[in-house]
Amino acid sequence: MNSKSRTSNSIRNVSVSVGMQVLLLLMSFVGRTIFISVLGEHYLGINGLYTNILSVLSLADLGINTVMIYALYKPLAINDNATISRLVNYFKKLYRWVALGVFVLGIACVPFLQFIIKDSALPLNELRLYYLLYVGNTVCSYLIVYKSTLINADQRMYVIKMVDFVSSISLQILQIIILLFTGNFLFYLVTSIGITLIKNLTLNHIANRSYPFLRYPDDVPVEPAVREKLKENIKSIFVYRVSTTIMNSTDNILIAVILGTVVVGQYSNYLLIITAINGLIMLVAQSVIASLGNFNVTESPARKLMIFRCMLLFFCAVATFCSCCFLSMFNDFISIWIGKVDPDYVLSDYSVYAITFNFFISCVLTPIWMFRESTGLFNQVKYSMMSAAIINIILSIILGNIMGLSGIVAATAISKLLTNFWYEPKILFREVFQLSTKAYWKFILRLLLIALPCLAICITIGKALPGTIPYIILKIFISGIVTLVAFCLINYRTEEFSYLYNAFLAVKNRKGRKNVT
Repeated sequence: MNSKSRTSNSIRNVSVSVGMQVLLLLMSFVGRTIFISVLGEHYLGINGLYTNILSVLSLADLGINTVMIYALYKPLAINDNATISRLVNYFKKLYRWVALGVFVLGIACVPFLQFIIKDSALPLNELRLYYLLYVGNTVCSYLIVYKSTLINADQRMYVIKMVDFVSSISLQILQIIILLFTGNFLFYLVTSIGITLIKNLTLNHIANRSYPFLRYPDDVPVEPAVREKLKENIKSIFVYRVSTTIMNSTDNILIAVILGTVVVGQYSNYLLIITAINGLIMLVAQSVIASLGNFNVTESPARKLMIFRCMLLFFCAVATFCSCCFLSMFNDFISIWIGKVDPDYVLSDYSVYAITFNFFISCVLTPIWMFRESTGLFNQVKYSMMSAAIINIILSIILGNIMGLSGIVAATAISKLLTNFWYEPKILFREVFQLSTKAYWKFILRLLLIALPCLAICITIGKALPGTIPYIILKIFISGIVTLVAFCLINYRTEEFSYLYNAFLAVKNRKGRKNVT
């Protein structure tokens, strides 16, 4: 078992995850550029559309991954190998049912592809074959995944990220070679399936070595009371994750139906960058969430509230900095990257505003997600995201027909504001911190009032400066300075700022000592 401290585990998880994600981001840009040059916008649109369809069908693994991690926190903390083995064996069976369900649902959608894909120049038989390969890759991703979840729950996410990194880099290189030498999309997709299988088998091997008792699981089932609690949590988080998937993964489908798959391809380039940045942010969150789960088991409500407020300050500052960068240089970057290939790849300013607005809201909500997942508040919030998903679809159809792409993207952010932005903090404060949300709203309002002037300044600067590479770098630097000065100047006397500053110094000093030794 992992015997290191929560802080050590979190620092190692964050350091490894973020460093590798940056390299993957660079490789993704290279891969996407070659993909566009070789295959063009129709294949790009199909790639984005099929990815979203499979995200909806997989339903984010029904939330089993989250429930499994939460269920393993306590037995891992007390080294209860027998309980761990029984839980892992139980979740293995559940994941097999998930894989089967995704396969059946995926096959059932084949006859309807011709109604979703409106303007593709590709033959229907080819489109169906490509889709089946996407289904196969998604099904393969569920094989043996339950053992990697155990590694994650044991505060060793860096192990998973290292395997992911090697797999992703290998996949990117192989796919680039395939595109350059064959230009064959079929080979491109088959490679994804092979790498997915190799990655899962590697994680399975690592888990068996780290937890030898998994090799010889006993036949004792999970206790009935525990099993019922797990089923209740899975049902609750299933409702939430279905709604989350509908919320986050239907935009491309609606864009394809309302505006066409070519627009999906244009939007997907912006989404690639947003997804990469979101990936970095979520890596930070996921790298500490196992330690946060351990923390929430032992600490007082007052201590939990203090950490929560620190996270709000940190993630709001990150959201502000990233949003300032997007608003000041997003279109400049796209113009230099692929705008010369086709100017239509550059979206309108309104679309960029909508994309940034959606990103900002999601980032600010990250601490609430982290505490919700690590404290097991599955049943209490299961209907909040369902309401958001319903509102999102209705607003997307209305605003999409009125405003186009910007309306569909903005609808997602608006639906979050109308539902879980206010409801989930209410549940969290009542169940975990045992307080009203009055102090929360004062705190979050102050952070938003810091963010708004920063965004306005950076938009103004972005419009005033040219869009060349040196000026793009300057805009990013200015965004960082404006955000840092604003948040430090107003918060430097607060307890939250002091905590974050001391944590930063601790990490810096620890790295310094390692370099000396």
